Amino acid sequence: MPAAFEGSFDFFKVLPSNPSSLPPVVLQSCLPLLIQHVGWFSKYDTPIRTQAQMYRHLRPFLGLLIYSPTREIKEQAYVLAQATMLSTGAFDNNTREICAWFLFIPGYNSNSICVEEPEVEIFQKLSSIIVSFLCDAVSTIGNNLFKYMDLLRHYTYDSEDGKGN
Repeated sequence: MPAAFEGSFDFFKVLPSNPSSLPPVVLQSCLPLLIQHVGWFSKYDTPIRTQAQMYRHLRPFLGLLIYSPTREIKEQAYVLAQATMLSTGAFDNNTREICAWFLFIPGYNSNSICVEEPEVEIFQKLSSIIVSFLCDAVSTIGNNLFKYMDLLRHYTYDSEDGKGN
């Protein structure tokens, strides 16, 4: 993304709530741009920048991570899901801690997602419940941290203003 546009538009707003409804070709074009937007150049590095309140877009990326039939899309969704969780500020840029949270999603492991055919319905129900819990927990943490940071910013501004007058 051009540096002039950095932070001027929330590119994640254009992502549909169910991105798996998009054709794989569109996803394979869109997801690398989003990864570049957050500044994640290697799957072993932490992102250079994460957009404030990006954590609100965790659910679509987890959906792609779990249900996408394409390995490339899963890997890109994994990177974006990590970036969204890092945007809360609660993980201290520790991607290993985030990976540990992903291990609670039924059928997920760091190499692939594998489910036997008769277990698909049970898997979908369990993963839906756990993904909902994880998204709600991350959203609550992110909202609270941003709220407290705003309070701290106002408190600091008010105390600096009081000393100057």
